[in-house]
Amino acid sequence: MIPDIAAPIRILLIEDNPVDAKLVSVYLKHGLRVPHEVSQCTELAPALTLLKNQPVEVILLDLSLPDCSGYTTFTMVRDAAPDAPIVVLTGSEDEALAVQAIQEGAQDYLLKSSLTAAMLGRTIRYGIERRRLQDGLRQRDRQLHTAHKLEAVGQLAAGVAHEINTPLQFIGDNLRFTMDQITALVRALDTCSAVMDAERPSHPRSPHITAFDTFVKECDLGFLREELPRALSESASGLDHIKEIVQALKRVAMTDGALPVSVSVNQLIADAMAVAQGIVKHCARIDHIPDPASSSIRGFPASLIQVLLDIVSNAAQAIQSLRTPAHVGVITITSATTGSSIELRIHDNGPGIPPAVAHRIFEPFFTTKPVGQGSGQSLAIARAIIVNDHGGDLTFESDDTGTTFIVRLPLWTSQPP
Repeated sequence: MIPDIAAPIRILLIEDNPVDAKLVSVYLKHGLRVPHEVSQCTELAPALTLLKNQPVEVILLDLSLPDCSGYTTFTMVRDAAPDAPIVVLTGSEDEALAVQAIQEGAQDYLLKSSLTAAMLGRTIRYGIERRRLQDGLRQRDRQLHTAHKLEAVGQLAAGVAHEINTPLQFIGDNLRFTMDQITALVRALDTCSAVMDAERPSHPRSPHITAFDTFVKECDLGFLREELPRALSESASGLDHIKEIVQALKRVAMTDGALPVSVSVNQLIADAMAVAQGIVKHCARIDHIPDPASSSIRGFPASLIQVLLDIVSNAAQAIQSLRTPAHVGVITITSATTGSSIELRIHDNGPGIPPAVAHRIFEPFFTTKPVGQGSGQSLAIARAIIVNDHGGDLTFESDDTGTTFIVRLPLWTSQPP
């Protein structure tokens, strides 16, 4: 059975014999028994032009045409429409040609002399279903490839984060030592200055006092005394920020276990924000309004962080598409506990999702980006992670003032779901 289809099945009949074409139309009406539209071409050239501009679900092909015949006819149609099932209709009982066509991808090879409505309808239904199964397998293969790629990237990121962590520890220890010694040195200079000031009235021409005064002037000791501790303090603050990013990167790169664990939502968002800064810093800022209840959920943290990163990345690209210097991009992440679940809202002030494509954004491989700039998988995978792996929900709201993605997840309970 063909699943319910909103639009009629588009069929291209390539047949130059008007009697055979009429017979096929009758067979389609009685054998297919679902809405369908038939376009007919009597020569190969116009058929190839039609296939270039108008995709079809099924092709019914006569190999003997006025402008082309035999196996070449099949290969040219196949190359023009590689995703459409091709049913060869022929009056020739050429067994070798039939086998060759099937081996090269034809759905079936039917003799016109023995064709029936039931046979034609069944062949078309099988062809459409086989094509859908093949598309599903290709989709799963792509998802598996993406998963392997992400796993490899995650392992690399975890290794890099680990390697960075050790020198950061050395730098931090040395910086703290330097700050302590600078503080002691400033105290020593203050003591020296006090001693010189005390001795100055009694020994106004002392070469030691003169040398000290020259040293203070040349080094601009007052400036160093104020700015050096401040510079070291800012360096320490920057180092702490680097450590936070490295720790967040390690958590993002961590492979989820087989069982869900308790996950702090606020920590989850903080980790995602730390990593996402590099994605959004040139087009937007990220604001976080945390959940006052500091709730936890039961889930897979690395997968959930990936969901947030994918949504934030899409938001940043939407904001960047406006390309107006006056527009200040803002991505706001809020989290709040509502009953037995927690709701995360990721809002951007980009141009919004066009209504014409809004219903397709969770479709695998659907993208409005130029070729090479997006696979169209991130939101489909994100929804699968939220719905299938966490028992939650992922929806969105959008208008011309921006888009809000809404993630709902069940709160942590002591018993597994």
